[in-house]
Formats: sequence, C-alpha cells, structure tokens
Amino acid sequence: MKKTLKGRLLKRIVLTTILINLFLTILISFYLSNKLKKDIIKDYEKIKITSLNFMNEAVIKEESVWKALSKIYNINKGFVTIVQENNIINQTIGELLNEKEIHNILVESNNIKSIITMKKVNKDYIVTFNYPIYKDNNYLGNLIIQNSYKDKYNDVIQLIQIISLGQVVLLIMLIIIINVIINKTVKPILDLSTSMNKFINKEEAEDIEVNTNDEISLLANSYNIMKAEIIKSEKNQREFFNNATHELKTPITSISAYAQILRDINNIDDDFIKRSSNRIVLECNKMISLVEKLLELSRGKLYYNKIKEKVNVKMLILNLIKEFEIRLKDKVIVTNIDNIELELVREDVKTIFSNLIDNSIKYGVDKEIYISLYDDNKNKVFEIKNKMGNIPKEIKYRLLDPFIKYNNIKEKEKEITTSGLGLYICNEISKENGWNLNYYIEDDYIRFRLEF
Repeated sequence: MKKTLKGRLLKRIVLTTILINLFLTILISFYLSNKLKKDIIKDYEKIKITSLNFMNEAVIKEESVWKALSKIYNINKGFVTIVQENNIINQTIGELLNEKEIHNILVESNNIKSIITMKKVNKDYIVTFNYPIYKDNNYLGNLIIQNSYKDKYNDVIQLIQIISLGQVVLLIMLIIIINVIINKTVKPILDLSTSMNKFINKEEAEDIEVNTNDEISLLANSYNIMKAEIIKSEKNQREFFNNATHELKTPITSISAYAQILRDINNIDDDFIKRSSNRIVLECNKMISLVEKLLELSRGKLYYNKIKEKVNVKMLILNLIKEFEIRLKDKVIVTNIDNIELELVREDVKTIFSNLIDNSIKYGVDKEIYISLYDDNKNKVFEIKNKMGNIPKEIKYRLLDPFIKYNNIKEKEKEITTSGLGLYICNEISKENGWNLNYYIEDDYIRFRLEF
C-alpha cells in the first residue's frame, strides 16, 4: 500500500491526524491539570483565611489550640495539626494521609515560607498545606492541613480518558471516511492506469469517464483525446503504408510482366516493343514520382525546426510559372497577383504552389489556368482555378486524402503519371504551418484556396 498513491495519502493523513489528536490530548490534559491545581489553590486560600482567623481568635481569647483545630477541621474535613518547634506534632485532628510529605514541607518551609504541595501517592492525590504562625514576631508553630483530592483528580483523569477514547473513535471514523474518499478519488486514476497498460499492450482500452470537473477529469479527457488521436494516427499510417505498398507493387508487376514477355517471346513486332518500352518507362516514372512524394512527405513529418523568412510571394509564384513553361505546352496561366510579402517557410509554400500548379496542368481540360494572390482584409489568399473533367462521386470530395487519383485518359501510353499524394502533402504542410487549404467545385471549374 505504501507504494501506491492511496497508501501514501492515507498514511500521511492518519499520521497527521494522530499527531494533532496527541497534541490536543496533551493540551487538554495540561489545561485540566492546571485547572485542578488552581481550584485547589483557591480552596486553600479560603481555608487559609478562615483558619488564620480561628487561630488568631484562639490566641486572643487564650483558648486551647485543640478548639481552633476543631473549627478548622469542621470546614475542611481533612487532617489538621499544629507543629511546634523541632517539628514535633503534638495535637492533631483527622486522618494523617502522608507523614513523610509533612516532614518534607516543614524542612522546606524552615518556619518562614507558606507552601502547598500536590502529589499523587499510589492511587491517592494528596494536597499538603503549611503556614507558619507568628504573634508579635514570636513563632507559635506551623499550621498543617492535609487533604485527599482523590475524587476530583479521578474525575479529571476520567474526563481525559473519555476525550482520548472519543478521539480514537473519531480517528477510526475519520480513517474510514478518508479511505472511502481516497478510494473514490483514486479510482479514476487506477482506471486510467489500467486503460493505459491495456493501450500500451495493444489491447482494447475503453475511454475513462470522470465527471468531477477537476484536474483528474481534465487528465482523463486529455487521455481519451490522446488515445483517440493515436488510434486514428495508427489507422491512417496503416492505410497510408498499405496503399503505398500497393502503389509500388502495381508498377513493379507491370514492369516485370512486360520484361518477361520481351525476354521469353521471339519475333515480337516493333510496334509491341515500342509500346512495351513506353509502358515500362511510364511505370518507372510512376515509381519515381511515388518515392519522391513519400520522401517529401517523410521530410515534412520529421523536420519541425524550419526557418521562417520574409518571402515575396508574388515573385515566388512568377518564378514557379517560368519553371513550368516547358510543361504548359498549349496551356496558358492567367495571373492576377498582388505584391505581398509574408514571413513563412519558403520551401513549404513553394511545395504547395508547385503541387497545385502541377495538378492544374495535369487535370485541366481547358487552356486557361487562373492564379490570383490578394488580401481579403482577413487573410492573405492564394487561389488557383481550372476547368475540370468528370470526377467520380466517390472521390469528388476526398481529393485531399492520400492516394486519391483518377485518370480520364483512354490511351494507356498517355496515362498521367501520378502518385495520388500531391494534394495530401499540400494539406499536411498547410496544417503544419497553421494555414487553411480548401477546394471548391463550381460548375465545371475546381478552385483551390490557400489562406495564410
């Protein structure tokens, strides 16, 4: 238990409670003992005044000491005596409780000091009082009064025991209540730990529900979100690499098939050799393109510490258009570009622009490609628009997912070389930089919009 959070909490709370109860018990005991002593002193102050009056009256009236002692006994009901010189006890009344304590107090008093002592002797609590009596500076003797306060002392002890017993009962109840509270508090943590262990071991782990609206609830919610994201990420990774494997396997299979035909069959006509060669080159280009996109995507995922710089976005677009001039052939890029500078990662925005322009060249069915760059008062916006062909419904609204591609080319030799990763890479880079990439299909046109 000591190694668990519950054990440590319970141990510390119990230890703290015991120390507090012990301190309170000592404090209460000290207070009750002091109160008893003060009450005894008050009693003896009254007894002293009355007793001195009786003794003075007896001296004045020249009455016997016995008569004064009798009066003192009647109000005190304890042992009373006058001890004269040489500490000789002559006349007493009442039961002597502790002769030794009387001798000790007489020695300490030395016929000068008034002393009161309180001592527990065996099961009794004995109070001894001494008061030297003088008349005209002549020593007459020591008035000694000795009483048992056993009942009052036992009452105090009994009260302390009841309080201590009450504290023990309260401590046990407190431990039970604290244990229940701690169990309720740590249960979500234990459930969280169990779920984490299952999740780590690839077992099915349920979400943790905590409705306490505290730190544990926030932790559980964060864990649930993290778990869901990891599961989603793992699923996407599996799908991604399954698709990548399939995409790599397809051109390899085609290349292998054509190569075997060229190797094993004699007297193949030149037209078939040409078509086979073109097909092999096409499939190789597909593989090259796919590997390049995978490496590009990998770099985008692995390198987070990219350096931002001030980039003239207008000049970047114009330079890219020049790079694509050879591939444009009969197509024309129509631009409406404002002069805008932004602080961003040059390679990231260049990759997005290149992929979007390349996409328009490949799939545009009309001559014109429209590119614009402007400020809409909220964001800086890059847009590229082209007329599109027929896009199947199953992929029409999933163009930003990985491995989404479609060729509307009937002649296999003219099939567009594509990996289906270009737009996905653009979207991932946009999200990584906090940008927003969307596309809109309007009549026969598709428009991609990138907001910085």
